[in-house]
Amino acid sequence: MGHAATEVTFTASILKKHKDLPRYVALPREVMLDLVGGFTAAVRFNGGPACRRHARPWGKGSNARFFGLAEDQCRRDGVDTGDTVLFSIRQVDEVPPEFARAIANSPAAAEAWAAMPASHRRNRCDHIAGAKGAETVARRIERAIATLERGRPGSA
Repeated sequence: MGHAATEVTFTASILKKHKDLPRYVALPREVMLDLVGGFTAAVRFNGGPACRRHARPWGKGSNARFFGLAEDQCRRDGVDTGDTVLFSIRQVDEVPPEFARAIANSPAAAEAWAAMPASHRRNRCDHIAGAKGAETVARRIERAIATLERGRPGSA
């Protein structure tokens, strides 16, 4: 699978091992049989906006995988521990290829991108990868590059 991978839909319960730990979802084995190790994915709950999550192996050598759910994400989407939710998941590249090319073509944007905290880079990639149409992707990349070139990486 790559950036244009097929989106897979499945139903799963939101789990939590302990009140002090984050919520998570265990991926059904049949959903990701062809993958090895962890991977970054665009995840949607109940058809909502995509967010970037990292699916991790459950344990060393395990075929089982899970991804964590942020508190604000659960609040935004109105889900809680124990809820059964319709998920859609699609493996994505770390940086959408079109965005990576645009960054590489602008030395100022590349410098600002390299200076950004990893969390800001992930948020920017999530925003671009979450676009539904090619025109929206292009517009978001154009705005991000312009912001980076102005030296305002935190607001890209």
